[in-house]
Amino acid sequence: MKIGFIGAGAVAQSIARSAIQAGHEVVLSARRGPQALGDIMAALGPNASADTVQEVAGLDLVVLAIPWLQVPSALDGLPNWAGRILVDTTNPFTQYEPRLILADLGDKGASEIVAAHAPAATTGSSHRINGLGTKARLGELICTRLKREDLQNSCRCSARIAQPMPMSTTPPASSARRPTT
Repeated sequence: MKIGFIGAGAVAQSIARSAIQAGHEVVLSARRGPQALGDIMAALGPNASADTVQEVAGLDLVVLAIPWLQVPSALDGLPNWAGRILVDTTNPFTQYEPRLILADLGDKGASEIVAAHAPAATTGSSHRINGLGTKARLGELICTRLKREDLQNSCRCSARIAQPMPMSTTPPASSARRPTT
């Protein structure tokens, strides 16, 4: 399967590596154009390529991996999604440093806002990943909350993408509770 990525940052690269390891081809895009992604393509290897956002959006499965504030400009103006799958990895933050600031979403969920910018897409929201250096598999990321009745079909599609890796029940050292005295 060929998986498209709108975005080419750390999240996109991490998921792309997992997809490549599972035997898939990936196509990344960036607002700077495909020519700006040469070093990333070289690092990902022969199963990775770069193209325009327009071309990537035409693939059957597309991962949205961009900062929240770029969602409208990245998705608006793209052709109707016609039921293709768009996996949303965004987190609705307007600021990351020096502290996280949550976007004012009004009475809508972040996935609803993304779906509004991707007409007729089957949209799903990925798990939020803490620490991109983990051995997360694509199967763990896709199909957690789909907006349409075709949840079963989309999840079967995701199961074909990669084998899920068992989730660890041991918390990472940074989040382990300290003993109380």
